[in-house]
Amino acid sequence: MEEILKYFPDLTEDQIAQFRKLEALYLDWNAKINVISRKDIDQLYVKHVLHSLAIA
Repeated sequence: MEEILKYFPDLTEDQIAQFRKLEALYLDWNAKINVISRKDIDQLYVKHVLHSLAIA
């Protein structure tokens, strides 16, 4: 999450709270249907969220 704030310091408190909730959500769903490679789940924010935000 720190990497997100480093590159996007102007996020609102609501946006930050939503991004913080993502990890638990992905961990839960990843255990059920393998959304993200298990070797990448520890890098969720850097490899997936930050990458998507950069495109946006």
